[in-house]
Amino acid sequence: MALILGISTAKSQDDEKGRVTLPTFSKNYLYAGEKLKSGEKLISTNKAYVLFMQSDGNLCVYKSNNGTLGAFVWGAYQTAQYSLGAGYYSTMQTDGNLAIYDLNNSFKWGSYQVKNYSLAAGYRLVLTDGGKLNILNSSGGVVWVN
Repeated sequence: MALILGISTAKSQDDEKGRVTLPTFSKNYLYAGEKLKSGEKLISTNKAYVLFMQSDGNLCVYKSNNGTLGAFVWGAYQTAQYSLGAGYYSTMQTDGNLAIYDLNNSFKWGSYQVKNYSLAAGYRLVLTDGGKLNILNSSGGVVWVN
């Protein structure tokens, strides 16, 4: 089983050029309290970008061309590969902070760089059609952009 940017090709399809093809996605958002576990993804509504919780512990945005993972756009750790280890997950916290935790539920990264930010309830993360991550408040206002 090959690993490409933390993606297990055992669960995806490879084309004749060795590119990883991603499965179909159903949403471009995470509501407060929802998680992305290792290997899980969001896709923009225009299907041009993917937010991927990699098996190496990094949360990344990539371009997507007809379901094929493309160029690296953004990463929580600012590179495509980080090698934190298995078991990491990201969550849109109820306090408005997008965060990454390890296997032991220890805080590792946050959009506000702290574990508890105490904004207010009703936040959600949205992957836009332009490849940006936006945290929106309950009124739909943008409070954070990657």
